[in-house]
Amino acid sequence: MRGLDRPPALVIFDCDGVLVDSERPMHEELRALLAEHGLDLSLAACLDAFMGLSIDALLHSARDMGADLPADFRSRLYARVHARLARGTNLIPGVADLIARLRAAGIPMCVASNGSEAKMELMLEQHGLWTQFRDHCYSAQTLGVAKPDPGLLQTALHGSGVSAAQAVVIEDSVTGIESARRAGVTCLHFAPAERAVEGVLRFETMAEIGDVILCNGRGR
Repeated sequence: MRGLDRPPALVIFDCDGVLVDSERPMHEELRALLAEHGLDLSLAACLDAFMGLSIDALLHSARDMGADLPADFRSRLYARVHARLARGTNLIPGVADLIARLRAAGIPMCVASNGSEAKMELMLEQHGLWTQFRDHCYSAQTLGVAKPDPGLLQTALHGSGVSAAQAVVIEDSVTGIESARRAGVTCLHFAPAERAVEGVLRFETMAEIGDVILCNGRGR
């Protein structure tokens, strides 16, 4: 599958699993807490069931799967996840170079995540990226609209003054891919160990994504 015809006017990053390698530690904490409330899943099953979901969708899905969640489950999960992430996170390999390439090419960037602004700040600040993105971060929890609804991406487009046809979004989850489809934004699927999703450009490295955004490469 060929790449883009021309560089986009905006690159929208998802945060967890795209900018920061946070999916595994977050889901380890989620798995442990769910096990305390009647839903004992493997880490792989937890990732498969909940990756990319908003907190409201996650809680609804977990209850449907048999979890007996108390009223304070949300706050307890936030506390555990934030404490875990505060101990340190890693950037996704190659993402710092990708950001530098986009900046050098003059391509604007923003972040659109189902996570909270506080969590994005916690992780991005660790890597010196919060100053760059703080005024260009769109949080589902702040805006009240979460992927796969297209509203989060549409808000990011509006805030950046860019049409859907002029932008690309980098996503790692099916939820994010569906949001991009509904918003009419070209999606680049960062999925080193996953199968391709039909109709979506899939990449194993950030270097490949950079080549395609700058019209110098191919997707798989």
